[in-house]
Amino acid sequence: MDDLLAGLNLDLFHLVMSLADRCTVSRLMQTCRALNHEGARSIFLEDPQLDTGRNFKSFVRAARGDAAEVARRLERLRGLRVDLQEEDREAIVLAPLLKQFLVERALYLKNLVRLNINGLCDLIRVEPELPAAIAALTTLRSLVIRRVEHRGLGMVRDLQSRLTHAVIALVGGTLDKLADRDLTVLLQRSSSRMTLRSLSYESVLKPVVSTSPACYPHVRHLSLNRAETLVTRNLVAVFPHLETLHASWLVLTPFPGDYDRVLVRHRTKNIAEQHQHGSWSSLRRFTGSLTMLYVLGLTCHVPHISVGIIDENEGFEFGWARAIVQDTRPTHLTFDIGFPSYLANEEHLVEELTALFSQESLKDIEVLRVNLILYPGDLDLELGLLLDTFLEAIALCSAEAVALTVDSRMLSRGRFSRDSPEAPGAVEGYLRNIDAHALVIRLVEMAPFLRTVIISHDGWGYQSVTAQRGPDIAEVADADVDFDDVVRELQPPSDVPMPEWPECVPLDAGVAGAANGNDSDDSDEESDGRGGEITPELLNFQYPSLDSFALSSYARPIARIKLWDE
Repeated sequence: MDDLLAGLNLDLFHLVMSLADRCTVSRLMQTCRALNHEGARSIFLEDPQLDTGRNFKSFVRAARGDAAEVARRLERLRGLRVDLQEEDREAIVLAPLLKQFLVERALYLKNLVRLNINGLCDLIRVEPELPAAIAALTTLRSLVIRRVEHRGLGMVRDLQSRLTHAVIALVGGTLDKLADRDLTVLLQRSSSRMTLRSLSYESVLKPVVSTSPACYPHVRHLSLNRAETLVTRNLVAVFPHLETLHASWLVLTPFPGDYDRVLVRHRTKNIAEQHQHGSWSSLRRFTGSLTMLYVLGLTCHVPHISVGIIDENEGFEFGWARAIVQDTRPTHLTFDIGFPSYLANEEHLVEELTALFSQESLKDIEVLRVNLILYPGDLDLELGLLLDTFLEAIALCSAEAVALTVDSRMLSRGRFSRDSPEAPGAVEGYLRNIDAHALVIRLVEMAPFLRTVIISHDGWGYQSVTAQRGPDIAEVADADVDFDDVVRELQPPSDVPMPEWPECVPLDAGVAGAANGNDSDDSDEESDGRGGEITPELLNFQYPSLDSFALSSYARPIARIKLWDE
């Protein structure tokens, strides 16, 4: 076979492997030394996602064997994801192997720029030296670590890589066990303070504690999820050139009945300190919860605002909505309103909606989007009456373009079928026969100055419908993230096994595929450079499809093969 390939252009096979499914690529790589050698380009086209001891063993074996071929293969490795489920016994196997791989193959990992570990605390309990192995890496640009406890935070301080993107998700109470409880100060001591462009904190209850915090002058994108205390003045001081801010899930533990008072106190203090010390002039976009933005009390102009109701117990506070509009004076405003039954039960709904959409602060609004997100608790909602109320209020807004969407995808898809045996609720009966075109015509008649009106229902399959009058609304692209390799937050299905990985076969070695029937899962013997048996069961072994993650830029399939004796 190798003699036959000698006269062919390998670019043709690269093209075939880039377009073929995984089983086809696997078979191609097992035909000859040349394709086994060239197949590394397809094997590491996507970051390996490893979540079992067996899978990680096979991956580690793929990095053994002929030194030259190992170096060439790992040169293609740009990222690695380790996804350990909570209380997963696989940590006993995964932790030592991961540490061993990072230490023994460090010289070959010259292009490893992404590392994503879910379940770091469980891995460290088994392998205490793992944080040092990660901290010693110098090439990482993107680091995602989840379920981090205090023993893992020393690694954050000691990182040798100059990160541009970091996601740090703590286990509750982690910072309480440290003398220095400011995670931002810990990160400052690493090599990344002057290189970070994007930073995400999860379950960091006090994101910035210090009254004189370190400055991260190049961070443009900040995400705060599950925070207890938000001091706007400190955030402005730490991230002075921020362009996009996401904040959601405010965690409060006051006595019952004190929530509003606590929120108002935080907001009042934040506003006063911004008047004294200044706010952002660079912030272009905020996304997150209405409560978070209300507490932040931003005093700066933010052109793009998108706020929603995330917690079923939160509700939509009209007073807060009016306040954040007055604070930020947006030109593009989006309200994601979940559980709209709460609104329908509002005693003064008409007055509140009228006050919200007719206020002076919206005089410069260009695009207004309202998304009503239905949940199972909304089945008895009189949606037609609620939409009528919204249309009358929106007609008072001075926006140039309006989009009103009803999103029913959280409801059971089977209930919308006309053949469903279940008696439809009020909302289902309305949506089965919704006339979006009539709603558009009605809004245009009430507000003829509108250039664009879009009314849509996002449901399951054929139930989706959109009616539009006027030109399309220009989609505002997210601010460009200033690093080359955006971390890929893939969530593979937990019940789908990960692939086996190919052992390195030197280009001048014998043809891979000498069967010996040894497929033991427990063997840790070094590879001798020869291939192993390829079974029909293996050829049907499917690496999780990336199509399910809707990532069009990374939709090409990845080969998974096994070319060694275990």
